[in-house]
Amino acid sequence: MQMGVPLGIILLLSLFATLSCVLFFEVKHYHYFYLFLAINIPISFCNPKHVDFLKRTYSKSDYYRIRLTENIALALPFGAMLLLSGYIFSGLSLLIVSLITALYTPKIISSYAVPTPFYKNPFEFIVGFRLSFALIFLGYYLTYISFIYSNFYLSIFVVLAFSVLGMMYYIKVEETYFVWIYQFTPKAFLFSKVKQAVYSLLLLCLPVIVVLAVMRPTGVFIILGFMLGGIGMLATGVFCKYSSFPEELSLRQSMLLLFSVLFPVLILFTLPYFYIQARRQLKEILL
Repeated sequence: MQMGVPLGIILLLSLFATLSCVLFFEVKHYHYFYLFLAINIPISFCNPKHVDFLKRTYSKSDYYRIRLTENIALALPFGAMLLLSGYIFSGLSLLIVSLITALYTPKIISSYAVPTPFYKNPFEFIVGFRLSFALIFLGYYLTYISFIYSNFYLSIFVVLAFSVLGMMYYIKVEETYFVWIYQFTPKAFLFSKVKQAVYSLLLLCLPVIVVLAVMRPTGVFIILGFMLGGIGMLATGVFCKYSSFPEELSLRQSMLLLFSVLFPVLILFTLPYFYIQARRQLKEILL
């Protein structure tokens, strides 16, 4: 049974709901920022490459069906949180905007694409960033709130949330060709992927780390400890991805990864376990 993608969706929705609840209860008038952020999600899927691809590949009726499904699925979590929090008008407005952008794509909108701070590698962070940029902005906004209210551990939570988010970027398995083209041994390939992933995570967490250092200059060891924990989770995610390559994650592997997030101490065991399994799987593909 293949559980990698469903597991990623569950973790992503859980992280989203947690961040949203914290912000709705802690920040006054936050729903205006939340609504603005949510409206940009369906708009981001109006980029010309994506729209043109769908138009060339599918019939007109299928095209509109796909666009409606995309927009509603992306806007629904935000709309649901707004409605459940009592912001009926904002929630309905978001759903209406999602429907309009699915049926009609103005040129001024279709030229919009979400930029990323990453280079061409690792592609997991580029794709993941564009799919979850709303959560990333939520994290940065949460960091701003933690600075305003001098809540050190709120920013620590953001660091861990970004680490889990980065780990989820590696759940989806790529085609075998994109691994085979590397002239690496399995060990060199895995450590290259981890190195790229850690660099990208540090880049993502840099603004949060700066805020943490400003708020508590004497807490450098606390910051370092949590950052190392986040890197451990990320490395576990990378190794887990290739532990069943080129197949999707099995139910057992998905559950181990989930428990590693819920009980981080398990990383001490799951990280080397997934690494050994990944090396074994990649021996048939790499040198």
